[in-house]
Amino acid sequence: MRKLIRVSFLFSLLLACSCDSNLKRDLGLLPSSSGSPLELLLVISDNLFEGQSGDIIIDELGESVEGLPQSESYLKVVKIASKDFKPLLQRSKLIMLVEKDTLSARSLLNNVWAKPQLVLSYKGKTEADVIRLLAKHLKEDKQLLREFEEKQLLPRITKQKALPSSFMKKNGLELTMPASFELNTDRDDISVFWSRNLRSDQCIMMYIRPMNGDASLMGGDIISVRDSVCKLYIPGEMEGSYMTTEHEYNPAIVSTDVNGIYSLEARGLWKLEGDFMGGPFINYTLFDEVNERIITLEGFVYAPQIEKRNLMFELECILRSAKLKHSPSEG
Repeated sequence: MRKLIRVSFLFSLLLACSCDSNLKRDLGLLPSSSGSPLELLLVISDNLFEGQSGDIIIDELGESVEGLPQSESYLKVVKIASKDFKPLLQRSKLIMLVEKDTLSARSLLNNVWAKPQLVLSYKGKTEADVIRLLAKHLKEDKQLLREFEEKQLLPRITKQKALPSSFMKKNGLELTMPASFELNTDRDDISVFWSRNLRSDQCIMMYIRPMNGDASLMGGDIISVRDSVCKLYIPGEMEGSYMTTEHEYNPAIVSTDVNGIYSLEARGLWKLEGDFMGGPFINYTLFDEVNERIITLEGFVYAPQIEKRNLMFELECILRSAKLKHSPSEG
């Protein structure tokens, strides 16, 4: 899907200002980078973009994010013509340069024109060389872009941190969470935090259970446990309404790693039983084998009139900051 914004500005080759950039970097004079989260500036000639190179970029970077109610691309890609890459645009946080050159190489560069910044460079002697590099590296580089954004986003949104709940203290759970999240429910077995504004609601909940049975270990009960917890602790505004999973859309469950802890990640949609609200959720099931327990961390969003990719990305960054102590407190 060609959700690429075509803009025209003036192109400047990567090496043309490398000496000046290196001097500024050494002196600590690089300007702050600009750009929204998950926004990539794509610098490519029209000839390359209209060919197979552009098709590869669109197919990979324009892939829809799993688990959102509307189609939203993995990255917001802003395309500009190669001839129009001026200094103001060189301050973009994420930049991808695709060009024909006298050599063929793929490079990852940090803080070239601004800080923090990640620049991906694909150079090929021929268009076939460019296509080969993109086909070989772009899928991996897409993940590197996302990981770079995660490292930048979390410190920015958590300059002021929420205080840990008694649940977190008791169970040895550390989570880097913005102060905008206010504690709503705090028990020995569950905590619920809400962050609300005029345009959206974000919620983070965490709960614990013993590790037993094959269903728990294989993730077969993630959704059923989620539904039982949400029915008790996430009521709707209408009397008798409560949150449940939208079962017509099968949640995607994959294995992952959260700070060295084997985990399962589930992405799907939620709805209110007895009401008409809904939205996306992301759920991490952490297997604490040392203490024979399972800790679930979940974030979900209600934002009916705006895109939800960035809101969900914030929750993903927060949840993936989780750390567990091997010996939880008894008090």
